[in-house]
Amino acid sequence: MFAAKCMARLSRRGIARALIATAVAGLAGCGGGQNYPNIGGGGGAGAPASPYGLFASSYIVYTTPPASGAFLHSVQSGDLFAGFVGNYGYGQYSAAQAAINAANGVYTIQAKATATAPTTSGDVAYVAFLAPGNNSGATPTFDISQSATLLIQMGNTYNPAFNGGAVGGNAKVFTIDLNNAKGATASTNDCSINQTVVATVKTYAIPLNSAAGWTCSKGGTLAALQAEGITTVAVKIEGNNNTAAVANEFDIISVGYIGFSATAPSDFSALAQ
Repeated sequence: MFAAKCMARLSRRGIARALIATAVAGLAGCGGGQNYPNIGGGGGAGAPASPYGLFASSYIVYTTPPASGAFLHSVQSGDLFAGFVGNYGYGQYSAAQAAINAANGVYTIQAKATATAPTTSGDVAYVAFLAPGNNSGATPTFDISQSATLLIQMGNTYNPAFNGGAVGGNAKVFTIDLNNAKGATASTNDCSINQTVVATVKTYAIPLNSAAGWTCSKGGTLAALQAEGITTVAVKIEGNNNTAAVANEFDIISVGYIGFSATAPSDFSALAQ
């Protein structure tokens, strides 16, 4: 599934060019507080406030990529961007539509380390999912003020059998970044948390009603970010959180649905086992 030959509908040259441009535009300060592409300015409310919301799912490859440079969008009309910085580069595979459909809507992209192992905060591979409606030209904010849990399907699904036995899959910690790039208060627009993942796509329930484990840039708080809403959810591999990574290895970012829920039931512990 993850072999380079499976890139049927995404040309290597085209996506590589877009990813490089995205990386430059979107991760100028990848240590925190980053502004992802084509988000910012404007105003206006998003969907009506609710403790339950599906942020992104069921990803669709653009037949004709828009001017924004996105190659895909969610069925909720939020564009997707991917990028690589430092000692991570594009790993010659991004799931075409047939592969996404076969994986029940999970999107997959492969990163490859350079000849220098990616072990610093400046070594990043990411996929950024924009809020519903963001590919319409507007920049709506997604309300999470009433939600207590982030639900996200993800995993590093690298399988050496599909890459001639090449080493990979050592990045076992994903960083989930909630961002409001047009937040009214610049100090409260970016919070992230680390989650250890496995080699298959699992659902993770991450509490929002506790600041434990969350890091917010510029002195902001998770509560403040919840109050103002989000424009982006990004899933990242950061070198400083994955020190077992080695030079020239491959890693996969696979992401399914991203949603928000009210207070998590006690049996949520059964997820991601």
